[in-house]
Amino acid sequence: MSDDVLIGLIGVAIVWGGCYGLFTFFSGGDSTVKAIVDNTILVHENSKARSFKIGKGMTKVEPLTELDFQQNNGQLFANAEYLSMGAMNMSYISKTSWSIPLVIFFFSGLMFMFMHFKSPDLVALYGGAGVSLFTGLWFAYLVKVKYTESIYQFIRFERQTGLVIFPIGNGEKHFSVSIDDVELYTSKVSSGKGVMHRVAFLAPKKFPKTMWWQKLYTVNFRPRTPISAQTLWTEVNHYMDKSRPIPKAFYRNWQDLMDDTESSMEEKKSMLTAKLFEQAPFYDRKNNTYLDKEFW
Repeated sequence: MSDDVLIGLIGVAIVWGGCYGLFTFFSGGDSTVKAIVDNTILVHENSKARSFKIGKGMTKVEPLTELDFQQNNGQLFANAEYLSMGAMNMSYISKTSWSIPLVIFFFSGLMFMFMHFKSPDLVALYGGAGVSLFTGLWFAYLVKVKYTESIYQFIRFERQTGLVIFPIGNGEKHFSVSIDDVELYTSKVSSGKGVMHRVAFLAPKKFPKTMWWQKLYTVNFRPRTPISAQTLWTEVNHYMDKSRPIPKAFYRNWQDLMDDTESSMEEKKSMLTAKLFEQAPFYDRKNNTYLDKEFW
C-alpha cells in the first residue's frame, strides 16, 4: 500500500470519527426538567425590564377571570406541586446542523495545507489555512452554543411557591418571577402551501441583569384558535392561584397516567408525587365524569 493511499484512508477515518463525534456531541440532550437549586424570586435590584419589542404579528393572550374547571384544553400536565411547559429549541438544532459540514471543510483545509508541503503550492497553503481558520472559528461558536443553549427548554410553574422558573443557557441556571410577570403570546406561522397554524411563546416581563440575551420561550402548546389559547392560559393562572382549587381539567390527565400500563408504579409516583398518587382514582371513565375531589 502506497503512502498516499494510507494517508487518504487515515484522513477518511479522522473525518468520519469527527463527524460521528460531533453528531453525538450536539444531538445529545436531556428531556427532563433539571433539578432547580435556587428558585428565589427575581428581585428588582437584580433585574432589568424586558428590552425587546414583541413582534407585530404576535397577539397577547389575556386570562379569563372565571372558567369552568372541567374545561380541558388537553395539552397540559400538572401534579399538585407544579406544571411544566416547554419545547424543542429549533434555533439550537438549526445552528448545530452545520457541525458535520464544518468538520469536513476543516479537515479538507488541513489536507490542502499538507499537500503544499509535499508539492509546494501557495494556493493550497493559503486556501487550506483560510478554510480551516474560518471553519475552526465557526465551530468554536457552536461549542459556545452547546454550553449556553439547550435542545429542550422547560418552564416550570410552581403552585406551592407561586414562582415561574425559566432556564438560562443550557438549563444549569434559572431565574424566577411571579405569574404576574409572565405573558403568553400566540402567532400565526405558515406550514407551507398556504396552510397556517398558531404557535405560542412565553415572555417574561423582566430578566436578570446578568443575562445578556433576552428571549422569548417557545412552548409545545399548539393553539388552534384564540379561544383555545385563552382557555389554556386561564387554566395556568387558576392553577397558580392557591386560593382556588386545582382545575379539574388535570384530573383526567392524572387518571390517564394511573391507567398507563407502560409506566411503572415508581414512575407514576414520581410524576404525580406520592401524596397525590395515594388519592387515586380521579376520573370515572364509565360515567365520563370527574370524581368529587378538591385539591387546594
